[in-house]
Amino acid sequence: MLRFPLVALVLAALALPAAAQSASCPVTGIVTGDFGTGTGLGSPVHLSVALDAAGCSLKFLVQPLGPDAPISDHFILYGTSPLPVPFLLPSPFWVPGCFLDVAPLDALGAFPGDTSVIALPPSPALVGATIYFEAVHEYAVLSPMPLFGDTQGVKVQFQ
Repeated sequence: MLRFPLVALVLAALALPAAAQSASCPVTGIVTGDFGTGTGLGSPVHLSVALDAAGCSLKFLVQPLGPDAPISDHFILYGTSPLPVPFLLPSPFWVPGCFLDVAPLDALGAFPGDTSVIALPPSPALVGATIYFEAVHEYAVLSPMPLFGDTQGVKVQFQ
């Protein structure tokens, strides 16, 4: 269970650009696990999370698992738990079948394209913490309204 000071530290640091880090990174690895499902226009969309320990940052990639429309930008949602029951995101703005899987505390972005890098705090308090992520992406399609899809949730445990 995360204590409030750790949550506040992580949430504040996630808003920093990756270039703002200068101290050594205490995080040496991450363990990830997927939950829920992603939805796209042509195929499911997958969120992958990787650690750049040298840069003390997380790299996020929002990638269709098959033919899909191009992604113009995306947001990263994060929180300290998944939703007990996924929440259906309504049309007309959402691709049919989109479910919110993470209980978000905040959203970061919009990041252009399908890749983003987010700095981690150089604090040892992060080691052992678990944060849940999900991406919401906007499609670069001709439409009278913006059209969004989502990814599965990703549980990230910091080591």
